[in-house]
Amino acid sequence: MQDRLIDASAQVREATFDLIGRYIVSRMDLLENYYSILTSRTKVRKSTTRQINLSLPPPFQDTSLLVRKRVIRILRDVVEAQPRLEKVPSILAKISQRINDEDTVKKLCIETFQNLWFQPIRLTECKEFYPIPFILRFLGKLRRAS
Repeated sequence: MQDRLIDASAQVREATFDLIGRYIVSRMDLLENYYSILTSRTKVRKSTTRQINLSLPPPFQDTSLLVRKRVIRILRDVVEAQPRLEKVPSILAKISQRINDEDTVKKLCIETFQNLWFQPIRLTECKEFYPIPFILRFLGKLRRAS
């Protein structure tokens, strides 16, 4: 699996992250093991070649739009599945850093925040739905995480 994360083919890396993402969302206890790998892949590494430099020091930065978009989707799924998770502000900060990426990544980031911020949340104490934007719960924490 680790070899596929650094494969020269973007499609192989993307498929590997898709598999890891599905597993993480179904077993949140594994998030801690893969968190640094996931968040490092949202960054852009400037490269003059299409090959991946295997000697890069961590955090590894991916050149592929496919991989960056897949990782953003995984992070979004984690936040949707576990909105009270301690890492949520950090995850949202990582996603927000990609707003200035390529158009397709930018669009995905904007859609992610629109879906998260403007959905009603369930207040377990009241057992009712309230249209409180998601952002209000994490705005202070997000600011501290970035």
